[in-house]
Amino acid sequence: MAAGKPIVAARAAAIPEVVRNGILVKPECPEELAEGILQLYRDPDLRQALGTAGGRDVEQFDVTRVARLFLSKLTKIAPQMSCLQDVEHAH
Repeated sequence: MAAGKPIVAARAAAIPEVVRNGILVKPECPEELAEGILQLYRDPDLRQALGTAGGRDVEQFDVTRVARLFLSKLTKIAPQMSCLQDVEHAH
């Protein structure tokens, strides 16, 4: 996704939460996997659309962004923790 390429992935565990713009197939089903790959092969517009959208989606998983969001939430629920205030002021 980070490379802007379309994704075909198994609909298992947390994969559907991460791959929102891709083709999800039944786990352990090679026929569905093959059909998903062929669908992308046959449809260049779909390939482009899913690759572009997936590239945008992956930005939300940037480690710096996630860390800042986590710190922001944590400082709101635990303002009495002086060690967190020191970290917040460092940025």
